[in-house]
Amino acid sequence: MRKRKWMPESGSQRVLFFIVAITAVVFAAYYLFGFNHPYAEDPDFNEPRLTNVLLGLMAAVGIFAIATLVWAIIVAVRRRKQQDRVVNRVPVALISSVVVAATVGILVIAFLIGSSQGVEVNGKQYDDALGLRIADMFVIASVAMIVLAVGLVAFASIKSYLNKRSK
Repeated sequence: MRKRKWMPESGSQRVLFFIVAITAVVFAAYYLFGFNHPYAEDPDFNEPRLTNVLLGLMAAVGIFAIATLVWAIIVAVRRRKQQDRVVNRVPVALISSVVVAATVGILVIAFLIGSSQGVEVNGKQYDDALGLRIADMFVIASVAMIVLAVGLVAFASIKSYLNKRSK
């Protein structure tokens, strides 16, 4: 009897299906069981009964994602060898370093220029300066990265078109 060879893709696919299934079950339960339960302090708002379960799932998925990210970075750094710095005349190590540095730089700059001015949410003042700056950081960084990606794709397309045209 031949043993089946385990492929990494099948493992990641199983993890993905498991996370999707658990998420679907928790969200279905969240909306189906006690969603219209009124909030004790203000009956105009809902306080779904399974809010803590949903928040716990999101926290667990977030922690799992961060742990997987750290593990992947450690494995990638350990496996990188001197000859892997350039693959097919593409400077892979340089590109990786620039992408990491640019991402960290954009996040730091976005945090520094983010606003900490309080906002009114559901009739109540929210003035947690750190929370507001972090939220602004992610919004500004997301927009900046999307604009940067669109600009780089446009630049590469124009460069490719001009190179083909000049031949």
